[in-house]
Amino acid sequence: MDFEKKSEATAFERPKILYHGSSLGDIEIFEPRAKTVRDEKEGPVVFATPDKAYATLFLVESDDSWTQKVNFEGVHTIVISDRERYEKAD
Repeated sequence: MDFEKKSEATAFERPKILYHGSSLGDIEIFEPRAKTVRDEKEGPVVFATPDKAYATLFLVESDDSWTQKVNFEGVHTIVISDRERYEKAD
């Protein structure tokens, strides 16, 4: 969605800061990629959020086979079923 275009139905404030959580520590330039495709029509993207706590859930690269990102009553949580694997990836 283009942040500059607003309508009454989709009006929102543009966040002043966006956070990106990644296991890569050397990112200098964000480049849109199609690594994780949610929608074939979406194309390459960069994921970011105004919620710093939510972004931290993505600091360790994982798939949903051994981790699950959930929200319990407004608290972002990551459930890890393989501690050893998580610690190796951290």
